Amino acid sequence: MNEVRGFYKCPECGHVELDRRVECSCGYRAVAEPPRPHQRQTGKEPFAYQAAYYSAILPLGALCAMFVGSCFLSEPGVAAGIMGLMAVLLLGSLVSGTLALFGLPRHGPRRILLRSLFGIGLSSGIIAWWIWTLIRPT
Repeated sequence: MNEVRGFYKCPECGHVELDRRVECSCGYRAVAEPPRPHQRQTGKEPFAYQAAYYSAILPLGALCAMFVGSCFLSEPGVAAGIMGLMAVLLLGSLVSGTLALFGLPRHGPRRILLRSLFGIGLSSGIIAWWIWTLIRPT
């Protein structure tokens, strides 16, 4: 369409249309209107990337819960709740790290391998330390 001071002239019929219209009254269609910001498809990351991210973040949350919970060791109900929260976070990290590793053949190791191995290693280390402190003779 030819532009005439903010208006476009239809190449089929010569009718001058507003610049926001992409279809002339004669049926000629110029170009598709670009999607508005609220209509754009947001690119969602693959599940393997998200699982690797959560595998690395959840043990850090368990460590924070452990340090906050150390203030409440004298209260048995709160200490048991903190230990339960830590167990859920650490097991969730192990599961999500393992699931992320299954995405390696499809998505490659770039954003998966280091995060998932960090999460699995840190979770395993915390669990091993936790078990060691429970069974260690004092």
